[in-house]
Amino acid sequence: MVRRGAWIIRYCGKEKEMSITPEFSRRLPLHRLGRDAYTETVEATPEECARIAKRLELPGIQSFSCRYRLTAADKGNILTEGWLSAALTQICVITNEPFDDVVAEDFVFRFVPLEQYLEDEALDIEAIDEQPYEGNDVDLGAYAVEQLALALTPFPRKPGAGLEQAVDEVPRDVGEEDDDGFKPFANLSHMMKRSD
Repeated sequence: MVRRGAWIIRYCGKEKEMSITPEFSRRLPLHRLGRDAYTETVEATPEECARIAKRLELPGIQSFSCRYRLTAADKGNILTEGWLSAALTQICVITNEPFDDVVAEDFVFRFVPLEQYLEDEALDIEAIDEQPYEGNDVDLGAYAVEQLALALTPFPRKPGAGLEQAVDEVPRDVGEEDDDGFKPFANLSHMMKRSD
């Protein structure tokens, strides 16, 4: 089973000595969950967007929200479905220029009590991801940031930017003249003929 809880586990109390404050925190008391699915939407303020952008090394985030649907299960497990949306600025890997982008992603995972959570290195792409929690609440904001980090493309490209823009100069053919009439590869061509 794929586990992504290591990144977020420090927010759940397992590494309390680190004392890290989430950039975006919206704690949900678990007593609000009943037999029916519970829905809640969390939205970041401009100040929180700035902190999230810094955390994710982005030039900026204009807006960020996530809608959750949580369904309580047995043994403290909570099936969690989410739909996130973010308007943000990224840096194009081709042109190195900033550009505006929109990220929309849905996800599913299961909240699991920390005492039941076990790291598993085996890969099972069909299994539902598990996230540990501790206490009587879960931080929907912190988990939304983690899901946004996972949704970001590692090599963002500005619309219309092609690989040809990453090439500074088209290689010349041997013997081709430059703008001043100079043939930079003339001697090389002559040497190649002599070696033959």
